[in-house]
Amino acid sequence: MAQVFQSVACSAAHSIEQRTARWLVAATERTGAQELGVTQEQLATMLGVGRSYLSRVIRDLRQRGVIETRRARLAVRNADGLRSLACECNAAVSHHFNDVLKGVYPAEENG
Repeated sequence: MAQVFQSVACSAAHSIEQRTARWLVAATERTGAQELGVTQEQLATMLGVGRSYLSRVIRDLRQRGVIETRRARLAVRNADGLRSLACECNAAVSHHFNDVLKGVYPAEENG
């Protein structure tokens, strides 16, 4: 529920660029991959925006050297730069999950 509420608030309060960066940061953190198999149409649908708006954002992110695109692929080239453009919503959800689920998952062992 926390993720749903945060997502709704994020859609209302943050720009398409911030939300796109947040989604890309979250996707790369959860998958561990810097290249994602997603089309601009799919990403626009997930963000609830028109493809033409998202295309402008993607173009700007590409020009900044933060991402690279290929047909149905999107690669993060500068993760720190992407994080700096993202809103704080992904971090808020991560912190909440860490608090709520503390102890549910075993801690990683350094070995």
